Parts: sequence; structure tokens; C-alpha cells
Amino acid sequence: MIAVLLAGLVSTADASDRADGDAADAARDWPAALAAWSACAAADPGGRDGRYCATRAAALAPQAADRFAGWGALEEVRREYRTLGSDAAVARVEAALAAAPEGPAAASMRVWLANERARRGEHDAVARIGAELAVDPGATDTQRAFVAGRVAFDRREGQRRVVAGVAGAVGVAYLAVAARGPGPWRWRSAGLAAGLLGAVPVVLAALYEDGVATGFAASGLVVSVAVLLAGRAPRWIAVPGTLGGFGAVAWANGWYPSLGF
Repeated sequence: MIAVLLAGLVSTADASDRADGDAADAARDWPAALAAWSACAAADPGGRDGRYCATRAAALAPQAADRFAGWGALEEVRREYRTLGSDAAVARVEAALAAAPEGPAAASMRVWLANERARRGEHDAVARIGAELAVDPGATDTQRAFVAGRVAFDRREGQRRVVAGVAGAVGVAYLAVAARGPGPWRWRSAGLAAGLLGAVPVVLAALYEDGVATGFAASGLVVSVAVLLAGRAPRWIAVPGTLGGFGAVAWANGWYPSLGF
């Protein structure tokens, strides 16, 4: 009975320490947050709250070296990102990183910048940040692995752009050949193709999934144009030209990863 009561008291104390840590974090009182999370982790090292608090304390403890200056700047950007916008947020983090390139928060800043630069499609910047992080003594293996993954993804995205460019060029070549070639314009077949392979998927996408209707519409357009031109170009350009149009549309809609490339 006594053991049960003691366990309940410890659990209550852990919950209180965790709540104090979360409250201090919300108030951006980093010393108080570190103290609360450390107390929580020490009180119950094997419990769920204890493990959570230990993780938070481990992330925050090194930041005391500069009195949480770099960490505070990064957290402020994270919390005010929607108000700041991407350009202002990146500028603030880069300024804080330039002020303390070897500070305890430098690795976390580089991870944030790599993620934001990748989201903006700035692939050279992501590669540069990855190289910096690889030699950052304060970076963890998890942080290095995350940015290395981002760099690898961006490298693959560059390959996708090349493939999409070639595909689009072949599609344009098909249009050029067919526009000048002899033969009928298959209007009725093109209209039927646009209706069945364009309109129906667009309606379904609009009803059940946001953000994909435009991609389906573009795919339907490729089909209808390919059918329209089919009688005016030889197969050697009609087939790859149609596939090239699909390839360009798939890249524009970000479908390559889901297609396994």
C-alpha cells in the first residue's frame, strides 16, 4: 500500500515537473524549462514523462553555453513563422547563425535552414548547408542524417527535372510535327477523350481530394491533344510525344516519387 502511494506521489511530481517545463517553454523561459525537464527526467527515468523530459532536457542543455541566445532566436522564428513569412524568417536565422556560426544552436539553425531552403527549391543552398553541417562538431547523427537525406532528395529532384525537360521537349516536337503534317484533325475523338479521361477524374478529384484536380485536368488535356493529332504524325513521334506530355505533367504535379522515381 505504501509503495502504491509513493508511486502515485512520484507520478504526480513528474507530471508537475513536465507541466512546469511546458509552461516555461511556452513563456520562453529557457533556464526554468531546462530545470523543470531535468527534474522530471531524474524523478522517473524509465517512465513515459521521464523519457519525454529527458529528450527535451538533452536538446536544451547545450544551449546554456550562450545563455540560450541562439536557441531563443531560432525558437522565435519557428513560433512567428506565419507572421514573418519565409524570406524574413530565413534572413533572421541566417543572421543569428552568422553571429555565432559555432554556437550551441548552430547545428539546429542549419537543419532548419536546410529544410526551409529545400522547401523553396533552393537546391544549391541545401547542398552547401549539408556540407557545413557535416563538419559541425555540435551536430548530432540524427541532424546530419536528416540533412544528408534532404541533399540526396534534392539531387534526385535534379534528375527528375532533367527527365521532365526531355519528356516535355519530345511532347513539343510531337506537336510541331503534327501541326505541319498532313491528315485529319480528330475533333470528335479528342472531345470524347477529354470528357472521359479529363472531366470525370477532375470531378472525382474535386469531390474527394483537394489539390489534384488541376493535375488530372492537365493529364486529360494531354490525352485529348494526342488523339487530336494522332492522324497527322507518324507513330515514331506520336507515341513518345504522348508519353512525354504525360511525363512533363507528372513532374509538374510532383507525381514522380509516387511513381517510384
